[in-house]
Amino acid sequence: MYRQILVADEDQKYQQILWRNNSSENIRTYKLKTVTYGLASASFLATRCIKQIALDDKDNPNLSRVLQEDIYMDDLLSGADTPNNAISICKDIAHVLSTRGFHLRKWNSNSTEFLAQFSEHSSHDARVEFSKDSNESSKVLGLFWNSSNDTFGFQPSLELTPPLTKRRILSESSKIFDPLGLLSPCTVFMKIFYQKLWLTKTDWDSPIPQQLTEDWLRFQKAFNAINYLTVPRWVILTADNIVELHGFADASSLAYAAAIYCRQKHNGKIKVQLLVSKTKVAPVKQVSIPRLELCGAHLLSKLFKSVLRTLKYYTFDVFAWTDSKIVLSWLSGHPRQWKTFVANRTSEIIEVLPTKHWRHVPSKENPADIASRGIDPKCLPDCKLWWQGPPWLRLETSSWPKAESSCDEASDEVKAEQKSVSIFNLFTHTSNDVIHGLFEHYSSLTKVIRIFAYCQRFIKNCKKIASQGSSISSSHINTTSLTFSETKTAEETIIRWVQGFYFQEEIRSIKKQISLPPKSPLRSLHPFIDEHGLVRVGGRLQNSQLRFNSKHPIILPSQHSISELLIKEQHIAHLHAGPTLLAHVLRQSHWIVGSRKLINKCIRKCLKCNKFKTSTTTPQLMGNLPKHRVTLERPFFSCGIDYAGPVLIKCNKGRGTKSTKGYIALFVCLETKAVHIEAVGDLTTDSFIAALRRFSARRGAPRHIYSDNGTNFVGARRKLDEIRKLWLSLPTNEAISYYLSKSSIDWHFIPPSSPHFGGIWESGIRSVKFHLKRVLGETILTFEELTTLLTQIEGLLNSRPLSYVNDSDIECISTLTPSHFLTGDVLLSVPEELPSSSNHRDRWELLQNIKRGFWKKWSSEFISSLQPRTTKLEGR
Repeated sequence: MYRQILVADEDQKYQQILWRNNSSENIRTYKLKTVTYGLASASFLATRCIKQIALDDKDNPNLSRVLQEDIYMDDLLSGADTPNNAISICKDIAHVLSTRGFHLRKWNSNSTEFLAQFSEHSSHDARVEFSKDSNESSKVLGLFWNSSNDTFGFQPSLELTPPLTKRRILSESSKIFDPLGLLSPCTVFMKIFYQKLWLTKTDWDSPIPQQLTEDWLRFQKAFNAINYLTVPRWVILTADNIVELHGFADASSLAYAAAIYCRQKHNGKIKVQLLVSKTKVAPVKQVSIPRLELCGAHLLSKLFKSVLRTLKYYTFDVFAWTDSKIVLSWLSGHPRQWKTFVANRTSEIIEVLPTKHWRHVPSKENPADIASRGIDPKCLPDCKLWWQGPPWLRLETSSWPKAESSCDEASDEVKAEQKSVSIFNLFTHTSNDVIHGLFEHYSSLTKVIRIFAYCQRFIKNCKKIASQGSSISSSHINTTSLTFSETKTAEETIIRWVQGFYFQEEIRSIKKQISLPPKSPLRSLHPFIDEHGLVRVGGRLQNSQLRFNSKHPIILPSQHSISELLIKEQHIAHLHAGPTLLAHVLRQSHWIVGSRKLINKCIRKCLKCNKFKTSTTTPQLMGNLPKHRVTLERPFFSCGIDYAGPVLIKCNKGRGTKSTKGYIALFVCLETKAVHIEAVGDLTTDSFIAALRRFSARRGAPRHIYSDNGTNFVGARRKLDEIRKLWLSLPTNEAISYYLSKSSIDWHFIPPSSPHFGGIWESGIRSVKFHLKRVLGETILTFEELTTLLTQIEGLLNSRPLSYVNDSDIECISTLTPSHFLTGDVLLSVPEELPSSSNHRDRWELLQNIKRGFWKKWSSEFISSLQPRTTKLEGR
């Protein structure tokens, strides 16, 4: 067979031999072009070729099935319901294989009609040997098929003589070929003998103990007596028969076994035949008998799985029998309630054989008991219990053993395998509220509010339809986009629900006008309930000129998801703002109890912020602040300027557009730390003057401008060389000099090689990049889009608090920011309507008082916060 299979040309080089006919000739190299005996891949290549032939002939399903399932190497073992069918199949197979170079020989069959058709290629010997090695057909030891009477026979020949060794015994016993386990009651003795032999720890070629030698010789003599045993080959499986498979499992202290019988009923007659069996020795480690019985049931389930997979073209009723009521109790319970050993096996058993298939059989009528304990080989041929199963199996079902209840679950054996369970009471608050479900399923606060707003609108529409009936017109049904009032109402409803859930005692106390509980986290906030039913901070700032939301922010608990989603939303909306800015922004409208800890937690969870987090550089000793940092002047009277970039800018939107370099010009007020950001198209003098003019027109012309010295850029020559050249050329440039002198602006350089003197604008550049990187990433914007983004960042930076925001101080609601000096309010705050009773003069006086309050706060809070030298004197 191997010589008919051609190896691919590129693989023939791996099959080379050296040869010469005699010593006088030169050695020549030959490449073997066909599959070669002895190679590891030879058997696979042969069977794979047969399978490919079957796949190529899918048009004939019977032919394809036989080629894939009934061929073992170069032996074809198959059958058919009638001689004509067998002849037809064999002719087709012989024709198909002969076209590929495989010629079938030595046909044999239990049908003379079949042999007449293949007389010239039929075997003269009516006895065929099924041996594990097809090349050893001359051996008398093995399994034989007698085609004359269609039976299997055994001709064992164990002929060992003392001295016996491990190697000799294992070699001799492996000659017994019993794939169906028909001789299991005898062969189980050999398995038990091997276990005993290995426990002696005898070497492979050393004589075994005398007692074991006598046991083996006694068994060998008895086993050779079964050479007259014959077993019918044909298990009748036809469509007219009612076929059932009955499996039996049992165990002893030495081994456990499983056996499956085929029960057929035809024309009122019942026939039972042994189909297959399997045995295993008990573990060396001591195991209880109930556990071994369970192992027998587990072995039976695996044997059933194999048999049902082999006989996949037939349908059977399946029954499983065991004489252990304890095992039946384990199988009737859920595997989770048992310990690991029992749980693992019961779950696998139930997967193949559900509990409804299991029944109880008396021990004396259990054929698997014979295989688990073993039997004298002389008694095996006449053992009807083994070959035909229990007598009642050949009777009607009414004669079968009555179904007995499983072992009492309270019995010691069953309780021993029960898993110990710790019982405890768990009380949880469950809510079927729609709001609770929204926060569990969505991670965006805006989305939660909008969904709930649509739900409220749906309820209103349903009420309209219910009240007006079918007469209502479609124009009265609101289907437009959500309005601000609808989302505002939905937000207030959600907040009322959250506050009612977490602040029940506080709300009850406020409504009764009594003191809050002593341990309430809201006790120091003096909360009150507004006209919309929201709990707000009372505090001590009722008489201040702050907006209502700033004086009385809405109180939120830190435990609920709404607070985390609010922080996350504001963090992203403000271009990944840091903790201080984020706390200040939130304080304008909401008071989250313990917000600082929750804010830091949310920022730590932000993936983009973690991506750009870097280790700090070695700090330096902070010097004295310059005069312009600590004197009272209007915003941007003295300012610092710096460039950042380059930033790629697209000429227009769309794919394939050309991109150019752009830069960012940053102006920072030395007194208030306010910033002004301009997008610059290039590094030319004209672009700089244009940016300076735009800055002066909106912020007022500065009196003093400070910038880096050109030598500070030497270390980063590759990226910043163009900016360095710009700084060096600006003061000496004729156009710049003319503009500066005309505008009465003095230009100052910081000392050479001292970038820390410009820390205020270096910090500003770092803050701009902080937001720019997180929002922009690898995206390339147009000049208009870049200008818009930089203006947003400018608003964020000008809304940063100038001093520390205290979470526990209810008077620290409005923190001083650079925007207070620019616009009189926080740039990011939500606008509120002005009182209708105020006139222009009163309003102007109010603004002047507010302005003086800002500068007073600047002197008392911000300037004093600059006093400490907070950095270390030495590097790390």
